[in-house]
Parts: sequence; structure tokens; C-alpha cells
Amino acid sequence: MSRCRGIHRDTLKLRVQHRLRPRHKAAEGTVHKSIPIRILHVFLFEVGLLVVTLPFFTWYLEVSLWRAFVLDLSFVIFYLVYAFVFNWAYDCVFPLPKHA
Repeated sequence: MSRCRGIHRDTLKLRVQHRLRPRHKAAEGTVHKSIPIRILHVFLFEVGLLVVTLPFFTWYLEVSLWRAFVLDLSFVIFYLVYAFVFNWAYDCVFPLPKHA
């Protein structure tokens, strides 16, 4: 029975990959990032960081989940802007060759 579940899970995984492939393939071939891609990367990084740090803040500060979210939001907003500006400035100071 577990073998069948694995097969169904693999089939679902392949279907998802095939749905995403055209968009993913269009983005391949260059390491240069557009502003929307930069914003997406920064936003997803901060969401991941929020998910990881929120339980710790809740436990350490002994506050509710909502209160910890509000407190953590100030860090997220600051680092969202900081990460975007830092990465953009780094790419301007140390540009990649055009053929990369």
C-alpha cells in the first residue's frame, strides 16, 4: 500500500513540475535579475525568516503569537528594504559580465 502512495505522490510532483517548467525555463539562461525577481527573492526570504523566528520570539518573550508577529514585523520591514538595497548595490558595484 505504501508503494502506491509513493507512486501517486511522484505523479503529483511531476504534474506540478510540468506546470511550473515553462515559467522556470524562461527564467533560465541568465544570472541577471530584474527588479520584480529581486523583490520576489527578498519577499520570500523574509517570509521564510518570519516563519522560522516567530515561534522563537513567542516562546522567548512569553507573548501571544499575534503580539510576537507585530514585534517581528518591524524587523521584517527593516530587513526587507535593507536586503533589497544591499543586493542591488552589490550587483552595481561588482557587476557580472554580460555573457554570464
